[in-house]
Amino acid sequence: LANLHATVARAYEDLDLHPEAAGGYRRALALCPDFADLRVRLGTVLRASGDLRGAVHQFEQAIRHNAKYVPAYVSLGVTLFALGRPDDARLQWERAIEIEPENRNAQMYLRMLDQAPPTSSVIPQPEHEDLLASLLPDGE
Repeated sequence: LANLHATVARAYEDLDLHPEAAGGYRRALALCPDFADLRVRLGTVLRASGDLRGAVHQFEQAIRHNAKYVPAYVSLGVTLFALGRPDDARLQWERAIEIEPENRNAQMYLRMLDQAPPTSSVIPQPEHEDLLASLLPDGE
């Protein structure tokens, strides 16, 4: 049943209906609160709807439930960066690399952070694979 709620939530998310998507993910999490992937999906929807603090909470909960779930660290870093906390974001992306050294998203964000002007607060989302590929050196 949790997977059905998550499937419906994903359909709402694909239509940019964030409140409905969040509700679906919350229903799924009510049944399976330890599913880190569902918490990351909920956090992503919350971030997209502007609830950055709620998103941070979901990403932190995902990490608490599964300390090796790399997407939670990457997403937490993105959200912390959006909150104007680049040093905290860096720590999350570095943790992602510790767990999964070849993670392209974390590599790209760290590289971008090293190259970005100090006042930059715009960061591409992991969903934009074409942008990610353009930022990585050839062969990665």
